Amino acid sequence: MSETVLYDSYADSKLHDGNVREVKEEGSITPNGKGIQCRASGNPKIVVNADKTFSLVCEEGHGRFYIYCLNYDATLELEAAWMKGDGDCSLKLRSRHNEEGKDCKDGKPIDGNKFGGYGLSIDRSEYSAKREPTHNCHDQSKGGSLPNKIKNGEFFKIKFTVKDDGNSVKQTAELNGNSFLSKTDTDPEPFMVDKSLYQQQSYLWVRQNIDSGTGEIRIKRLRILAA
Repeated sequence: MSETVLYDSYADSKLHDGNVREVKEEGSITPNGKGIQCRASGNPKIVVNADKTFSLVCEEGHGRFYIYCLNYDATLELEAAWMKGDGDCSLKLRSRHNEEGKDCKDGKPIDGNKFGGYGLSIDRSEYSAKREPTHNCHDQSKGGSLPNKIKNGEFFKIKFTVKDDGNSVKQTAELNGNSFLSKTDTDPEPFMVDKSLYQQQSYLWVRQNIDSGTGEIRIKRLRILAA
C-alpha cells in the first residue's frame, strides 16, 4: 500500500540544501503553505547545517517551530538526534494553537477555535502524551518508559500518529520501529473531531523544553503522512 505524503522536509523546504544559515521563518506561512516558522520562548532558531541536516536550537524556554501543513488523521515521522542539552522534545498534531479564540477557564475550553492539539513529548528514557483543549490547558495525560534509552548524538526515528477511531481519537507512537504508546480519547469535544475546521487551518510543531543552557536537536528528515 503506497504512502500518501502530506509534507516532506526534503521535497517541501530548502532546509536540506547545505547552505549554512539561520532561519526564523521560511516559505509560505498560510494554510497548507508548507512554510516553517520559529516561535515561543527561548529564542528558537533553525540552523541549516553543511551536512544537509537542520537543527532546532534554543535557549532556556519552550522554543519550537511550526510547519504549516494541514494534518487531520496524520503521522508525524521524525528522524533526529539530540546534539546537546538535557531537555525534552515535544510533538503536536491537529493543532490550531495560534488561531483567534478564548483560552480555557477553570481547566475547560471556552470555544473550539484554537485547539492546542494532541501531543507527545519524549526525553532520553520516558514519554508523556496529552491533549491540549486550548493553550496551556492540558488533560488526559499518560506516560511511561521508552523501548530503549536515547543518547546524545544518536539518531532515532519516531512516528507519532493521531487518527479518528469511530467516535474516539487514537494516539499511537513508536521509536525505531518499537511501539510504546497506545492511547484513546473516548470523549473528544465536537471541535476536536470537526474535520472541516482542520482542513481550513491546522499545523504541527516540534518543540524543545530547555531548563537551562542551550539545546540542539538535529533533524535528518521530517515527514507528515496521511494515517
